[in-house]
Amino acid sequence: MIKAIPFDFPYDGRLVPQHTALLVIDLQEDFLSPAGYFARKGYDPSPLRAILPTVNRLIAAARAAGVTIIHTRQGYRADMADMTPYEKWRRKRAGLDGTDVLLRSGPGFQICAEIDVAPQDVIIDKTCNSAFTYTDLEMVLRARGITHLLFTGCTTDVCVHTTLREACDRNFQCLTISDACASGDQYAHEAALHMVTVEDGIFGAGGLANRHCGSAAARGRRALKVIWGCHRNFSAPPFRLRFRLRLEDRNRCESRDGLRPQDKRSRAMSTTVTLINVFTAKPGKQQELARTLAEGTRNFFSKQPGSLSSSVVVGGDGSKVANISQWRSAEDIAAFRSDPRFADYMKSIIELAAGESMMGHTIYSHTGGVEHQEDA
Repeated sequence: MIKAIPFDFPYDGRLVPQHTALLVIDLQEDFLSPAGYFARKGYDPSPLRAILPTVNRLIAAARAAGVTIIHTRQGYRADMADMTPYEKWRRKRAGLDGTDVLLRSGPGFQICAEIDVAPQDVIIDKTCNSAFTYTDLEMVLRARGITHLLFTGCTTDVCVHTTLREACDRNFQCLTISDACASGDQYAHEAALHMVTVEDGIFGAGGLANRHCGSAAARGRRALKVIWGCHRNFSAPPFRLRFRLRLEDRNRCESRDGLRPQDKRSRAMSTTVTLINVFTAKPGKQQELARTLAEGTRNFFSKQPGSLSSSVVVGGDGSKVANISQWRSAEDIAAFRSDPRFADYMKSIIELAAGESMMGHTIYSHTGGVEHQEDA
């Protein structure tokens, strides 16, 4: 059984390696290279490259446990005979005419050299976002008796999610491993992960790769275990998916720009993000936890670009402590979490508590007699 949300995977607790496949979606040079398709479209490929160590650890763990490894590659024939007029128009619009980008004849079509590909791994070539469309993927899975799929790769919101949706429609049991997936658009990445869990897991479940799964040979089946957390360097008990939270502006003064206070709040709600962390301290550690959070806020978080405000709230139950912070954007939150000091800071928190983290949007507020309401 793998710890995941909204339910542990698989639902019935029967995870058999021989009936399970790890899908590694489109980790090709065209998506990861600074000169590839993704970069040419104006996206930063570095978030995609950042997941490679995690994916490799999962591959090693899965292979040692007897799980089938399946890699996918996206690209068209060299003569573009399989490309429709619309696809050719999009290619020209993207400035790819006269290049071998996203063609099977080009070097960018190959799987990134850093990814561990073994001779016994299966490689599926595709032209569409879904690895099922016009391919023999389903035939391979059915022939091998595979019923459970673990999803990794790029991009979370396009090829991973499209393949995931089709797999669910074909009644495969699916787990999306969030820190082994990536996108060039952080908001789209988080939205795609959130969509996995809606309607109590309509597209399966989601989890994080256990950063200790590298010693797969020694652990056998246990090496498949993944946990749900908020960051791949944070191994505390389960955290929830992060959601974007648009907050109201608390400035109630009349503005010289002619906007009413509630209008200014509406504008601020579309740009400001709030991160809420609720921790449960170990017995006798609440005050130490509160001091640690306050010091971290004073000396680290408050000095980060995009930080607007932060507060530490101590519960009256002797165990709960909440840290509520407001940020200019979700990108600013991602940037401070990538700071090496963040990992060290979180280690000190893990020693004192477990916690849950969330982002979401404000649907109702009441400030100084002024109400604001949005649709849920």
